[in-house]
Amino acid sequence: MAEQSPDRDRDLNQLRARVAELEAEVERRNLQDRASALEAVLDDSDGNDNGSSSSRGRRSKRSSGVSTAVAEVPASVIDASERASEVVSRKVDEGLRLWRALTLSSLQSVALLSDTMTTFVDDVLDRSRPRGERRVRELVADIPWNLQESARTAADRLREQAAERSPVDVFYDAYSEARPSRRSRTRASDLSVVSTSPANGYTGRAPSDVRVIFNREVEPGDHQLQQTMVVKKGDRTVRGSVRQPEDDELVWTPSSSLDEGGYTVSVSGVESPANGKSIVRLRQPFVLSFTVTATPSS
Repeated sequence: MAEQSPDRDRDLNQLRARVAELEAEVERRNLQDRASALEAVLDDSDGNDNGSSSSRGRRSKRSSGVSTAVAEVPASVIDASERASEVVSRKVDEGLRLWRALTLSSLQSVALLSDTMTTFVDDVLDRSRPRGERRVRELVADIPWNLQESARTAADRLREQAAERSPVDVFYDAYSEARPSRRSRTRASDLSVVSTSPANGYTGRAPSDVRVIFNREVEPGDHQLQQTMVVKKGDRTVRGSVRQPEDDELVWTPSSSLDEGGYTVSVSGVESPANGKSIVRLRQPFVLSFTVTATPSS
């Protein structure tokens, strides 16, 4: 547990910075929501005027004005708005994934502490039972020794459990297994990566696989599926296989556990149909890097 404290503190600092960024994005998004809410209130107010012709006229005039204004908005502005909305959605999903992982890893810490205390108390009670003909003074004199030995037993139990499944392991698994929400878009957009596991810049134990999720369904273009994800350690290509468990997801699994060191993942050669009429491709290869500081057996 002591060896993992620096890595966990660094991860927590990165998470706090990410949450602050998410809050800023959500605040900007709220401005648009307030404007929409105001328009809805005005419409409701008109609807309570007993259906008078003047009310209907005002409603019709406002609706006509809004429709005209929307029609006059350039397509580039609409597309930019959709992209901004997608970015906000991704940020919110990322924040929820982080919150879920932090919550479950915190519960694992509580579980370890609870089990340690239970082990300590049970061991003290067991050692304190009288065995044979012993006087009360002798039993009382044994209590300090029993407490000391039971504390060692509880500490050994804590180390064993932490090695099997530490809070850091729970955080990593909980974050990896939570997929971001899908967003369906009718307009054509650039193909992009919305989430990866491990995250870019990750430092910690060796991941069992590398997952990349796109903003839309993908398929191999000129490349074979196995060539769409390439993982390297320095100049050496790491052996592994690529599969596609979901229409918008690629997963690379190493042939053997990853050793300690830095790794680079390159994703390319994928494309996606846009509205069934054209093909959308990655503008440039997507690259992420991560560092393994501990293997599953260490």
